Amino acid sequence: MQKLLAPGSTRQMVAARVKSLRLLRGMVSQRILAEVVGCAKSYISEIETARANVGLDTLDDLSAALRVDVVSFFSETIIEYNGLGLLARQRVTRNLERLRVAANLEYTDVAAQGGLRVEYVEKIENEGRNLSLDRLEALAVGLGETPDALLKKARVQEPFAVRAARAKQNRLTITPPVWRLA
Repeated sequence: MQKLLAPGSTRQMVAARVKSLRLLRGMVSQRILAEVVGCAKSYISEIETARANVGLDTLDDLSAALRVDVVSFFSETIIEYNGLGLLARQRVTRNLERLRVAANLEYTDVAAQGGLRVEYVEKIENEGRNLSLDRLEALAVGLGETPDALLKKARVQEPFAVRAARAKQNRLTITPPVWRLA
């Protein structure tokens, strides 16, 4: 099912969340956040007014500075940052493949729906890229998802051999009940 986004709405959402999280964390000045992130105050201003087309690597830097998970920029829920886990570009790579396969879509389908080049979609999934918010939004549209779906923490799955061994062990230890006639 296609989830429609107004063009640029991802930038607006992230802009509002960065500003509110900055204030929530007691950083009354954009200069303070800029110093923690390691960028210019003017760049923070551009981010908070949705003029900057922020990349995933910058979102990672902002999330670390504001001590929130990167998904917190896309929802009202604040998920505390623990410094562990995948970077945003790695999450996008894993979730793109998972969502594309689950929806039975080819690269060409995602590219056509999102207005992207097929080669670009392939490179995102295979190599990981520092996508901008606009590209992330286009990719989400191509999948019929929202941008936060591409940034959610991927579940770490056990290797197949481990899962198979566990299933085999469970089948062997389960014994059917013994009915006795009195």
